[in-house]
Amino acid sequence: MPGHKTVILDRVPTAENLARLAFERLDAVYRDTYGNHLQLEQVRLYETPNCWADALRTKLD
Repeated sequence: MPGHKTVILDRVPTAENLARLAFERLDAVYRDTYGNHLQLEQVRLYETPNCWADALRTKLD
C-alpha cells in the first residue's frame, strides 16, 4: 500500500499499552529538552469520545 508505514511493537497494541508507550517516549524528550523545569505527568489516548486510556507518572518513574 502506498504511503503505508508498518510499526512493530514489543507489546499488544491496546489503548493502555499505546498510552504507556507514548508516555515513555515523550517523557524522555521532555527530560532531554527541559531538564527539571518541565515534567510530563499524564498521557491520555482516546479510542472513542467516551473511551480512553491514561498513562500516569508513578512514584517509580
